[in-house]
Amino acid sequence: ALTGGPAFTLTLTGTGFVAGSKVFWGATELTPTSFSSTQLTVNIPAANIATAGTVNITVFNPAPGGGTSAAVDFFINNPVPAISALNPSSALVGGPDFTLTVNGSNFVTGAQVSFNNLPRAATLVNAGQLTAAITAAEIATAGVVNVTVINPGPGGGTSAAADFIIGYQIQLPLILK
Repeated sequence: ALTGGPAFTLTLTGTGFVAGSKVFWGATELTPTSFSSTQLTVNIPAANIATAGTVNITVFNPAPGGGTSAAVDFFINNPVPAISALNPSSALVGGPDFTLTVNGSNFVTGAQVSFNNLPRAATLVNAGQLTAAITAAEIATAGVVNVTVINPGPGGGTSAAADFIIGYQIQLPLILK
């Protein structure tokens, strides 16, 4: 599942399930909503997948006989981020330090903003906005630089690049009459 996704129904397939079988999501007990000897179905609340990581899932059968199954890993992955806009989207050569706001989607805690292939820590405003400090030294030369967002693993990945333009101020000649 993706971090921050909606609640969902999970079906476990195996053997030896009985009436009274319990499913454990890590240490949290979940009561099956349906069962057969080979399948159990449980509802997974959205809160259970709010953070990336791996959860061990086991099934416990009551006595007599009973016991706990071997664990199966369930992976909760960060999504791949996407950029929709930069603010500002350009700067003047030799300008001052500034804060770059990156708008988009699927931003998570620990995301980094890469400015001209130099990753830096970012401040997560929400899942659709990050900010990062850009220094004057980074805009000392004219050109177009790539800006990407990198979500950490598990899952995660790098967004497509957005262009940031570093340019000169154009001054038109002044004609006096």
